[in-house]
Amino acid sequence: MNNKFLYKNMGGNDDVLLDALKFAFSFQQPVHLVFPRKTGFSSTDIGRLLNKLFGEETSKQLEKGENISGRLNFLLPNQINFQTGQGVILAIHCTENDMAKITSNSPNDSKIIYVSWLMEEAENWENIWRDEGLEIKYGTPNSQQIVLNQKVEEMLQRLTKIINLTTGLAHPSDKERAIKEFKNLKQLGIKENPEYIGNWALSNGWNVRHIDDLKKLATRYLA
Repeated sequence: MNNKFLYKNMGGNDDVLLDALKFAFSFQQPVHLVFPRKTGFSSTDIGRLLNKLFGEETSKQLEKGENISGRLNFLLPNQINFQTGQGVILAIHCTENDMAKITSNSPNDSKIIYVSWLMEEAENWENIWRDEGLEIKYGTPNSQQIVLNQKVEEMLQRLTKIINLTTGLAHPSDKERAIKEFKNLKQLGIKENPEYIGNWALSNGWNVRHIDDLKKLATRYLA
């Protein structure tokens, strides 16, 4: 079932924000509005729009941690987890790193709606989740699809099946296995972008906390 939705937005756009809000509430589930910061939230585009829709104190109430109408609350990206992320996550103008945390730490059945601030960040998220049923609600799909080297993808699939994804490469035996796999690829003369490898890992069950370790090995052996 599709549970990720993208508004490929750039900069402030009240029409896009309003459409995203309506779409989020259409699921008839609690909506968690996720924004990169609380400071000054009431003066942002989304803060002012919420004040118009629900009352002029709405954004300040959200900043204080209050729940609006029993259905809308405010969370920072690092506050999303399997408990707080139940329902609909409406991520507004979050960064690539923010979105990696949100998608990695939220429940599998949560609806995640992303309204980007920069087109580059939107396209990065699109590239990660394109093959996982991502639905683009606003904007044009990117025609340039990133495809990993086949041998790199096969290696990542082997690692993902073998290692403990809860701990990533923290266990010595898992790290040793990963190093061996990367060395084998290096001996074959294979090169690959570490960011692409990290994106593949994120969309295939790796926790964001452990992806940097994988990218470091990719940088060391394949960059």
